[in-house]
Amino acid sequence: SHTLTYRCRGGDIGRRIRVVLRPISSFGQVGEELSAISPEVLCSPPTFTGAWVHTAEGNTLRVSHAPDLAVLAQGDPCPDHLPNPMLGDTLNLVLHYIGGEAAEHSITWTRVGEVTLLRERPEELLQEQQQSYTITEADVGYQIHVHVVARRADGMQGAPRHLYTAHVSRYCPYTSRKHAHVGGVCPIALSYGQLASRAK
Repeated sequence: SHTLTYRCRGGDIGRRIRVVLRPISSFGQVGEELSAISPEVLCSPPTFTGAWVHTAEGNTLRVSHAPDLAVLAQGDPCPDHLPNPMLGDTLNLVLHYIGGEAAEHSITWTRVGEVTLLRERPEELLQEQQQSYTITEADVGYQIHVHVVARRADGMQGAPRHLYTAHVSRYCPYTSRKHAHVGGVCPIALSYGQLASRAK
């Protein structure tokens, strides 16, 4: 009591902290009592239990958590049958959050550039604080990086999460390599369908 700060302890986890202010003048007069209750005290920072990138049509895109790590090289077909992002696609970020009352999360979309002579990968800012992004002509051949940080109403924030798409394709969601479609059908998509039917 009689302090302006309080450090939460282990016994406070799962509870709320109530602070009461009772103003008293130098003449001993007592004013109106004021009180406030904190959000629930949590033992860990806020986080996302899941983070995905979907197209507007609801298709889940293949992503990794680092550039060029388990991400398709430019032109490689998707081994797990998930489509590449395509020119004109609207990408929607889907987040599953835990960690108490949420504040506005940090969301940043960037375009990942080519590797420089210094082995760096410069990134160009595309937009911030939006959960969707529409791919433009300038994105073709590049990866899209979504950087997200969970934030809680008490000001605490979690560790950053990184989602990197495969390289953006211009004509076909299955590969950016040049190939012909037969009767409007992608042979790569057809082979995927045959493999899937055999697996059933």
